[in-house]
Amino acid sequence: MNDLIKMAEELVSNYQSLPLYKRYISLKNEIDNNKRLNDILRKQEEMKRSLKFLDANERKEVILKCQNLLDEYNNDPLVINFKNVKEELADITSILLKEIL
Repeated sequence: MNDLIKMAEELVSNYQSLPLYKRYISLKNEIDNNKRLNDILRKQEEMKRSLKFLDANERKEVILKCQNLLDEYNNDPLVINFKNVKEELADITSILLKEIL
């Protein structure tokens, strides 16, 4: 059992030492600490919560504003880069898991 635990710890350590994993963590931290991006998400959440109190015309307008905020967030270069790195990391993880299992 100790050998299995040791092997698992080594796999985790090796995975966390991958440059791509380090880049993923770095980008995630940048996004988490980016005031502008956090403000966009906060505004969008506030607008979404207000939808139930609005009439149909106002609701359509707020939904459009929410979508525009989401587009602004998703089109930020930092977010685009993060999503690309996350996808690459998921691909590598999938390959590694197939080899291990």
